[in-house]
Amino acid sequence: CSLQSQVEQSKVLVKEGGVQLLLTIVDTPGFGDAVDNSNCWQPVIDHIDSKFEDYLNSESRVNRRQMPDNRVHCCLYFIAPSGHG
Repeated sequence: CSLQSQVEQSKVLVKEGGVQLLLTIVDTPGFGDAVDNSNCWQPVIDHIDSKFEDYLNSESRVNRRQMPDNRVHCCLYFIAPSGHG
């Protein structure tokens, strides 16, 4: 699990029906591509946990400031087709 530790973020503004939504896309290039995938999920879990911890710390302050919600709300995992079945 060498390349799998990489976590990349990019932002995309989606406009539809007069509604604007700023999405943050988190990508993990090479995730699960190694022969031994032991603990490959750990960088992903660490990233998700850190976003939730940041949000919790912000919410727990006495003087809360306006803070964007950077938590991970959805995870998609794409499985490569095997050609069988």
